[in-house]
Order: sequence, then C-alpha cells, then structure tokens
Amino acid sequence: MEIGKYLLDEWVEESASTKKMLERIPEDRFQWKPHDKSRSLGELAQHVAAMTSWFIPVFESDSFDPMQHKQPTLANKADMLKLFDDGSAELTKRLKSTPEDEYDKQWNCVMNGNVVATMSKAMALRGWLFDHMIHHRAQLSVYLRLLDVPVPGMYGPSADEE
Repeated sequence: MEIGKYLLDEWVEESASTKKMLERIPEDRFQWKPHDKSRSLGELAQHVAAMTSWFIPVFESDSFDPMQHKQPTLANKADMLKLFDDGSAELTKRLKSTPEDEYDKQWNCVMNGNVVATMSKAMALRGWLFDHMIHHRAQLSVYLRLLDVPVPGMYGPSADEE
C-alpha cells in the first residue's frame, strides 16, 4: 500500500473520532480545569482543533518549531469546529496529492532553535502528529468523563453508548 493512501485512510478514521469528541465539548465549561497544572477544557480542545494546521509545515518545509506556532484563542465551539474542519480538509487534500517520494524525505522537529527529533515526513505525520492529536483527544475524554458529559466511542462504543 502506498504511504499516502495509508495515512489518508487512517486520517479519515481518526479525524472523524476527534470531531465527535470536539462536538461534545460543553462551551459553557471552556474555563474548567481538572487541576491547577492542567490546561482548561477550552484550551485543550482548541489545541486539538488547531493541531490540524501543524500538519501543513510537514508538507511545505523540512522542519517545524511548535513553540513558534501561535495557538488561536477562539471564542466559541463553532469557531473551534470550523478550525478543525478547515485544517482536516487541507490535510486530506495534501495526503491525496503528495508524491510518494516526498514521504521519505527527512523532517526535523525543532524547539526553540534546537532539533529535538529527526524522522521521515511519513513518521512526522503518523507518529508525531497523529499520535499527538490522539493523545490529547484521550485527555479530552477524561475531562468529559469528569464533567459527566457522555463520552463518544472512538474504537467501538464507549460506556455511555452501550
């Protein structure tokens, strides 16, 4: 199977699950935090939604510094979902149109000017970005559970859907 097709197939599944999670975020609880050291629900949800824009530098350059990426502050859930949908549509387009040999090229994750990881662009997309989004989506599921909001199933039904 071609790398781009594999990544696209996985993105279709993971983005649908992520969107279900974002749709459940109660807008009136954006400021809620489970702990003082945690991000607020709104900050975490917006981070997940904004991560779709992190994928684009993988296609357009050989490095990315997430510390230089400004996360937008969104006023409401509708804007957050639009940000996610727009980024997801762009990623889908790029996965469909990127030549296969592009995925083998080396890519660097840079933090504050220092290279912290070097990998192929395929691994940057799959391992660093998809997994990163899935990790934060899982955190959102815990936040929802603590707020007694029904958690959607990701890989089958959740306890709230059985």
